[in-house]
Amino acid sequence: MGANWHGWLERLQNIDRRVLYLLLAVLVAFPLLRPFGLPLLVSPAVEALYQKIEALKSGDVVLMSFDYSAGGAPDIHPQVEAIARHLSRKDGVGLVTVGFFADGPMFAEKALAILEAAGKEYGKDFVNLGYRAGGEGAIAMLAADVKGTFAVDFRGMDTSKHPLLERVKSAKDFALVIEFAGGSPGPPEWIRQVQAVYQVPLAVGISTSMVPANIPYLEAKQLISILGGLRGAAEYELLTGQVGKGGAAMGSQTLGHLLIILFLVVGNAAYFLTRRTVRQAQ
Repeated sequence: MGANWHGWLERLQNIDRRVLYLLLAVLVAFPLLRPFGLPLLVSPAVEALYQKIEALKSGDVVLMSFDYSAGGAPDIHPQVEAIARHLSRKDGVGLVTVGFFADGPMFAEKALAILEAAGKEYGKDFVNLGYRAGGEGAIAMLAADVKGTFAVDFRGMDTSKHPLLERVKSAKDFALVIEFAGGSPGPPEWIRQVQAVYQVPLAVGISTSMVPANIPYLEAKQLISILGGLRGAAEYELLTGQVGKGGAAMGSQTLGHLLIILFLVVGNAAYFLTRRTVRQAQ
């Protein structure tokens, strides 16, 4: 029996690494192919944004700013999709999108496709204003005069002909502003030029690495909410009951990490048990 036990431990320590890689690949891929919601604890900050959107009434308009590039999209865009799905269920609530990163309007188009699929109409229910260079100065211009800053939208249409934009002259006319940021301009610029000046409720969806630097704004009530990275997206998806890319990615990370921990535990246990067996045999 001792010899069999020792032989089993030896084999356990010398599993072909290709088997380990295959197990890891299967576990990481499974949640991406079959997304499932993890039993996450939803933070009060994420809950606050969900409740704010739930409370929106017909006639309200939301502004979403896409201030991230392709490099930041994997961490941020799942947040956008989760919120867009929520907004698509709100009757009579308009959505205006803008970007102060060159890539922003293209990511906005992907989000607006969710509204289009839900039967929303361009110009009446949502508008993509497009990109404006200038960083913080351009944000200030938009906040002061929406149509004056964007005479033509991202699709090349005259913004004066969109019924939705008749409801918003300046930032004070938005019921909620959500900025998705992967760099600068980011939350500080939006706080200075929009929240502080017009007292409009401001929420942000940011990359995970940006969360610590922006927590003081949340504590100071300058932000009503912060969504951080994939975790923020997954938490929001739990609240809406629609698991998307955030939950899928968190599932992949979780299963991958659990398998690695299991490898470490089993490998170390096998090593120490083997040493003990060898000493006893001597």
